[in-house]
Amino acid sequence: MDESEQLQWLCSGLEYLLGDLLHGQDGWSPGQWVDGILPAMDRITAQRDGIELYGFAVWGKGGTTQQWVDPVFAAVRLAPSSDVVEGYDVRFGDASRPLGQCPYGRRGPTGSPMPHEWRFSYLGPVAAAEMHTDNDDREGSL
Repeated sequence: MDESEQLQWLCSGLEYLLGDLLHGQDGWSPGQWVDGILPAMDRITAQRDGIELYGFAVWGKGGTTQQWVDPVFAAVRLAPSSDVVEGYDVRFGDASRPLGQCPYGRRGPTGSPMPHEWRFSYLGPVAAAEMHTDNDDREGSL
């Protein structure tokens, strides 16, 4: 797998994780979904035990085809000597302004400053029991 395929795989996983973490949270309505992660290519840091990236999450909501982008940060930590995800730090949205202020296609330049304070922050270990598909019963999830 080349670097672009690895980045695509990582962003797909982060898209799923962020959507799962946001589900049922105050400030994230039923019918909203995360549709993609657009990494700022100059804001990716790969280390032996993980990766950090800044960028934008593309998201939408039911009843419209419009989508928006808001800032995202993710750090993924790998277990020693493996490619198994051991933990994460995921942050989404600028706490100083409402979500959805920037329609998709009009996001800031790659070097846009990231928020000083995040609207949503999640820090945790990865546990298979925390993850589920769109078809799962969402009652009692994160």
